[in-house]
Parts: sequence; C-alpha cells; structure tokens
Amino acid sequence: MGASLKTAPISGEIPTDAIDCGDGYYIIQGVDTRGEAIYKSCKPRGEVCRFSWDYWQAIMYVDQFKNANTNN
Repeated sequence: MGASLKTAPISGEIPTDAIDCGDGYYIIQGVDTRGEAIYKSCKPRGEVCRFSWDYWQAIMYVDQFKNANTNN
C-alpha cells in the first residue's frame, strides 16, 4: 500500500486509503525506509497519532484512544 504517513485530514474526514475504526478513528498503513510495514493509528482529524510496526499494536492504540475519551 502506498499510503503517505505525512497526510492528515483537516476536515474531519478519514483518508480514503485508511482503515476505518469507527467514530472517526483510523489506521493508515505505509512502508518505512527499510521496506517494512508501518501503521499510523489516529484520533479523529489526526489530532494525535501513534506509530507501530505491528498491526495488532495499531489496533490497541486506537482502543486506548477511544477508552481515554470515554473516561474523561
């Protein structure tokens, strides 16, 4: 997948090449300089993002983002 990790939506929309995790949260898959998959887990509108080299870790980051919002 040729997703650019530098683009963040500014209108609140989820990027077309992202994995929709519901409620505006999403994961973008890209490739790092070594040719390995890298995942970017983001809050709605790209407010906060975390990077991971593991898909399941990326999902856990999204779950942590969602849980943090429900606990506030």
